[in-house]
Amino acid sequence: MIKQIFIIYLFLLFTQTSRAQFDTAAVKLNILNQSDSMFTAFKNKDWNSFSNYMHPAIFKLVKGKKEFIQLLETQMKELQNLTFTDYKQVGNVQIIAANKTLQCMVIYGLQMLIDSSVISGVSSSIGESTDNGATWKFIRNNSNTLNQVYTQFPWISTSLKIAKEDQVFGVSLPQYLATYQPVYLKNLPKTFGVRSKTSTRKKIN
Repeated sequence: MIKQIFIIYLFLLFTQTSRAQFDTAAVKLNILNQSDSMFTAFKNKDWNSFSNYMHPAIFKLVKGKKEFIQLLETQMKELQNLTFTDYKQVGNVQIIAANKTLQCMVIYGLQMLIDSSVISGVSSSIGESTDNGATWKFIRNNSNTLNQVYTQFPWISTSLKIAKEDQVFGVSLPQYLATYQPVYLKNLPKTFGVRSKTSTRKKIN
């Protein structure tokens, strides 16, 4: 009897593990498909479709979706000589469970042309799903430290490894990615001001 119970337990454990692996693969596919669609919308300057992939926290920063679209239109008018020529997802997608949601971090490589100058680099998107990985909302990381990330977006889990943005001029994306190694953001150490013992107060006559 004990042996039968043990076999049933192993069977349940195996099926649960297999299901988790299958779910993880399906979730990763959703992330990649939706981040690809987000990039396509950006490349085509379809700001309404692009904004549908944005995290609600972005709209709070600019006081609404409509304002976000207007901001994009204004900024891109100033960059009319900018053209995206290549896009590629880089490395593995991180996925973690946090605060009853799923969160992810995706690194992607971009190649751009400004006039005739080639610019290649990497950026990272942080995503959150509230429906078990079916749909995702993203923010682009343009911070230099984790302190900045958590100040703006306190809901982001500290378990995510967030890659730093990087750009180089005059190099194609395949050449750049051939030697690329991600650099992950860190917290800045806290510093405290120390008053010098030799300092004196200015006398007021």
